[in-house]
Amino acid sequence: MKIKHIYLLLVLIAVAFVVGCSKKNDDPVAPDLATSAAGTYVVNSITQSTSTVAIPSSANYTMTLNRVSNNVVDMVYKTSLTGSSLIPSVPLSGTPAVITFQKSYSITATANGNANGDITNGILTFNTVEGGVTYKIVAKK
Repeated sequence: MKIKHIYLLLVLIAVAFVVGCSKKNDDPVAPDLATSAAGTYVVNSITQSTSTVAIPSSANYTMTLNRVSNNVVDMVYKTSLTGSSLIPSVPLSGTPAVITFQKSYSITATANGNANGDITNGILTFNTVEGGVTYKIVAKK
């Protein structure tokens, strides 16, 4: 009788060990796209409507993305010639490999802009329409 109890106890301990040590299937944590996107991008080209704009070497055009919160960045367009402009709280979507964005913003009290684009393999493509003029900016991290 004692041997049956010992075997039963060993079986119960083994079952408890297997059940207690089984791997939990935690939900995967979604990556923070703002962390992936954050950084300074050096502008390689600017297109206004259909014409490529020459970039003076002294201009130092950059787009800086600053993380605000999960999947949200502030975009700062900066040049040493004209200063900087800010598009605040731009929501990001997609995956770390291909991040997309779209945001309407104020240029002045009476003028608005609409920006959209993506970040793919460290290359930021930024499209915007301001005052009826279409701009495309391509920058690399």
